[in-house]
Amino acid sequence: MNKTFYKILAFIFGFMAIGGISESYRIMTSSAPDIAPQRTYLTIMSLGILALFLFLTRYFWRKRKN
Repeated sequence: MNKTFYKILAFIFGFMAIGGISESYRIMTSSAPDIAPQRTYLTIMSLGILALFLFLTRYFWRKRKN
């Protein structure tokens, strides 16, 4: 594959990770009645997806260098 393609994928997943950070923060600090009862599960899910995005960003960034 083309190294430019890996660079584009790294930027896309990096951008999604930045959005994931703000969304995780919003879940942890929200007092909305539909979020508050499931805060634990939503926090675990949002942090898991954030970790996945960060892993994919790092993976594609290293793939671009090789």
